Amino acid sequence: MVTIGFIQPSSEYLFDPFRGDPFTHYHILTVLEERLDAQINTCLIDLRGIKRNFAIYHIPECDIYLHSVYTLDYNEQLDIVNQLRLKHPKSIHIAGGPHVGSFTDECLKVFDCLILGEGEEIIVQAINDYMAQKLQKVYRQSCALDINVYPFARRHFLPKNTTTRKNMMTLRKKPGFGDLNGTTAIFSRGCPYNCHFCAIKQVRESFSGIRFRNPQNVEMEIEYLKTEYDIKGL
Repeated sequence: MVTIGFIQPSSEYLFDPFRGDPFTHYHILTVLEERLDAQINTCLIDLRGIKRNFAIYHIPECDIYLHSVYTLDYNEQLDIVNQLRLKHPKSIHIAGGPHVGSFTDECLKVFDCLILGEGEEIIVQAINDYMAQKLQKVYRQSCALDINVYPFARRHFLPKNTTTRKNMMTLRKKPGFGDLNGTTAIFSRGCPYNCHFCAIKQVRESFSGIRFRNPQNVEMEIEYLKTEYDIKGL
């Protein structure tokens, strides 16, 4: 049995890191559970709200640590990897995300394996290769995926009070929405804009346009959130 921990960094630069949800973590862990359930144990290691100096005490030992790397989090994630290598030298670190795509050579010096592009299929391949002792340094998804063949992201990897809470929805001129039990969701993938400061520009070269989840898939997720988390606002 392979233990896999997906680390969500503190995001301490945000006023309230709990206003956003770790969708990449939810989604990838959901896919891994669906494809490899009998062979893996998964956990989402949520470091939001934890001071960076003490983060290492909140990370359990795992065979594989996953990292979704954004530039603002990179230095923190680098510190985490270095500390974990001292504490658990046999563990491996697999990373993806926009920073990895933009600074691949740099990240190859830090992580054992890189996931370039959309990760649903190649992360499963990487875990299978790890179990077969033939893990590669780089996995690349070169064509766009059909996002509707994957299940909606389950939220059971974290306590309910980190996923749904009040004051998620506020409108300045319409009071009362803040009292609703709410959460966030993503129903599409991609971006139509061309901002020069954004790493998505590189991603767009391989995965252009916007893809929308189909209505049935969206409805299933909303009903799941209503039933399991009693949401009143989305």
